[in-house]
Amino acid sequence: MIEIGYILFTIALTGSLWASYHDLRTTEIPDYVPLSMFILGLITYLFYLFTTKSYDLILKAFIVGLIFLSIGYIQYFLGQWGEADTLLFGVIGFLIPEYFSFFKAKLPSLLVDSTNYYLIYTISFLLTLVFVGAFYSIIFSVIYSLRVKNFFKNFFKKLMENSYYYIGTALIINLIAFYLKSEPVSYLNLNLLVLFSYILVIFAYYSDKNAFKKKISVKDLREGDVLAEPVKTKDLNLDGKKFIGLTKEQISKIKKSGKKTILIKEGVRYAPAFFLTLLFLWIYGEILSLFFA
Repeated sequence: MIEIGYILFTIALTGSLWASYHDLRTTEIPDYVPLSMFILGLITYLFYLFTTKSYDLILKAFIVGLIFLSIGYIQYFLGQWGEADTLLFGVIGFLIPEYFSFFKAKLPSLLVDSTNYYLIYTISFLLTLVFVGAFYSIIFSVIYSLRVKNFFKNFFKKLMENSYYYIGTALIINLIAFYLKSEPVSYLNLNLLVLFSYILVIFAYYSDKNAFKKKISVKDLREGDVLAEPVKTKDLNLDGKKFIGLTKEQISKIKKSGKKTILIKEGVRYAPAFFLTLLFLWIYGEILSLFFA
């Protein structure tokens, strides 16, 4: 019989690819995508339970799925993810509750025992998602920023204006490395890392303010647009902090309020990061193993 992991991984990979298509094309992931993934996964688990009489995998799936869903909702309430991203992350945890035998990824055995499996697995998956997601987000942001006139000219100007942050940080880190080193330090690599981190931080801040936010006429609001400012009217109170698209009813109320312009925001369309992370875990491995042989 085909290993259940192949079926679950195929559902997760195909579903996250389908979600990525919708996210990139429309910025919205239909609810039926994570729901379909969950239903197909549940059917697979029930068939596995019926044929093997083993509860272990399905129990692990629900526990990991709930952990991932909880983490997703923390991101959601912090305004970092949309709710569709949260549901997608939760269902991926449900479908991939462990690194299957055909995965290149393997948890470091010296860290794992029966008491801490869920903690280590969650940290491992999250670190890999952060690593893959960071590279994807940089590429997406650079491409997206190309649409903004004079963006990179003004960005480099901002880099120079704030260069004292880089100089001060580099000086402190080099002094610490010099006085605390217990083995030879590559100062070239260290300073390149500091420089890259400085550029990345300034780019993230500047692109968020100038590429992902824009002021538009209220009459141009569309369903699914996300507010970047609070809107308070007689019958509407939106704080503009959560990444939630506007409904037709909310847009109608905003238009009736007499407001002329409004600030909206876009974010990195994050669903492809889940798809790419699954590919990375399958083909290459997971990040935690880089630190523990």
